[in-house]
Amino acid sequence: MQPLAGVPLVGSCLTLGEALMCIWILIMTLGPTIYWFPTHWDFWGLRTDHLSWLSAKIQLTITGVTGHYADVLLGLLIIPVSRNSLVGQAFSVHHGTLILAHRLISYLFSIAVAAHGITYIVYATDGSSEGDKAKEEALATGNPTMTLSESKQRSSWFVQTTYTGIAAFLPILAVLVTSLPYIRRQHYNLFYYTHVICGIIIFVASCIHASTDFYLLLPGLLLWIGDWSRRVFFGETNGLGTKTVATLENIGGSWIRISLPVKSSAHQTTEKLVPTCEPLVYYYLNAPAVSRLQSHAFTAAVSASTSHGPRFLLQRVSGKPQKRLDKEWTWKLGALVPNVQDSRDLEIRLEGPYRINDTGYINASHILCVVGGTGVTGAVSLARWWLDAGSVNGRFTLIWTLRTRESLEMKEWTDLTDIATNNSSLEIRSHISSENGRLDTALILREAFRVENVMAANARGDGWVYSAGPDALIKATERSCIGVRKDLMRSRKSGDQGTWALKDLSWYFEA
Repeated sequence: MQPLAGVPLVGSCLTLGEALMCIWILIMTLGPTIYWFPTHWDFWGLRTDHLSWLSAKIQLTITGVTGHYADVLLGLLIIPVSRNSLVGQAFSVHHGTLILAHRLISYLFSIAVAAHGITYIVYATDGSSEGDKAKEEALATGNPTMTLSESKQRSSWFVQTTYTGIAAFLPILAVLVTSLPYIRRQHYNLFYYTHVICGIIIFVASCIHASTDFYLLLPGLLLWIGDWSRRVFFGETNGLGTKTVATLENIGGSWIRISLPVKSSAHQTTEKLVPTCEPLVYYYLNAPAVSRLQSHAFTAAVSASTSHGPRFLLQRVSGKPQKRLDKEWTWKLGALVPNVQDSRDLEIRLEGPYRINDTGYINASHILCVVGGTGVTGAVSLARWWLDAGSVNGRFTLIWTLRTRESLEMKEWTDLTDIATNNSSLEIRSHISSENGRLDTALILREAFRVENVMAANARGDGWVYSAGPDALIKATERSCIGVRKDLMRSRKSGDQGTWALKDLSWYFEA
C-alpha cells in the first residue's frame, strides 16, 4: 500500500487512491441532493404552504433529504470489506483501503441518521400546530407523508415510521460505541457479536422504516451471498463447509502451531517440478471446538507444497485481565494443548488460500521486512520464498521486534537464523523492545538501503518493504518509507542519488 500523496486525516495519511475514494463516497452521498432537495421542498410545500407553516416545511425537507443520505450510506455500508471480499479481489483494493471506506461510511451514516432524527424530533415537538385542526389534519402523527384522515383509513402499520426509526437508531449507537478502538481491542467478542446481531436488526428495521432501503441494500446483500457462497463451498480447500483434521501443537514461548495435512491431489504430482512456495498467502480458520461462528485470518508461516500443507503460528493475546483472556479465541485454542510440546488432532474448517494484491517483492533487489509480534509469520514465509527462489544478487533483511526473548525459541525462526550465518545476503535479527526500547524504523531503512550495504554502488535496484504487526509499528514504518521515497525523488531530480542504493521504493503493510 503505497501513498502517492499524503493527506492528513485524523492523524493518518491517505494514499491518492484513498483520497479519491473518499471524494467518490461524498459525491455518491451528497450528489442526489440536486434531485431530492427540490422534490422534498415542493412535496412538503404542497402540504404546508396554504397553512403558512414554513417551519414544518423546512424541518421535514431536511428530515427527508438527510434520510436519503442515510439510505445511500446504508447501501454502501453493507458492502463486504473482509480481506477476501469480492470487491477487494475484483478491483485489487487493499484491505486497509476497504476498512477505511467502511469506517468513513459508518461515520457519515451515523451523522446522517442523527441529523435525520434530530430534525424530525424538532418538528414533532414543535407546538405551533396544537389546537390548529388544519395543521393537525395536514400531517399525520407517526408518518407525516399521510394526512390524518388517510392514516385513520389504513392500518396502524403505516404510522409506525417513527418507532421503526428509533428501533434502527438504538442498535446503530451500540455498533458505533463497540467499534471504538479501545473497546474493539479490549472486548473483541463484544465488538464482533454486536456487529453481527445489531447489524441484522438495523437492516430489517431500516427496510421497515423506509421501503426504498431494501433496494439500496440489495446490491450489498447480493455481494454478501456471493462472498459467503464462495467462502463456504469453493476454494482450494473446498471452503468452510468442509472439515479438515489438523495438528495443534504447543511449541512454547506462548506460540501455537497449526499444521495442515498435504492435499491428497498433491501426491499425484510427485513427478512434476515442485514450484516455489508462494509467500504471504492467508487463510481463514474456524475451529468448531472453540467457536462455531468465529473465523480468523492468518498468514501461513509455511506455505503449502507437494510435500506438506500450510503451517500457521499463533500467539495468545495479552494485555487483559485473565478472566477476560480465558474467553478469547486464542486462549480457548491454547487450552486444548496447555503444556509445552503437547499436541493433538483438531478438526478445523479452512477457507483460502488468498493472495495479496502486491507482487513487488518478485522483482525487488532488496526486500526489507519490519515486523512485530505475530506479524513475523508473513516475513518468515517471504524469507522461505526468497531462499527457494535462489536470488543471487538480491538481499533480504528481516527485523523482528518483540517484547521478550522467550518468543524467539521457535523452529521456523531458528532455522532462518541458522541459514543466515552462512548466507551474507540474508540478514535475520531480532529487536527486544523491553531491553532496547522502541524500534527506530527510520534508522532501519537508512541502514538497509545505504550504498555500503550492497555489493556495489552501481547495483542500484528497487527496494520493497513489508511490515506487519502492531498499528504503531506499521504507522512508523509507513512514515519512514514515505520519507525515503521523497528523498529518492529529490535525488533523481537533482541527478545525484547520494548514498541510497535504490532506484525506487515500494511497500506493502498488513495490519
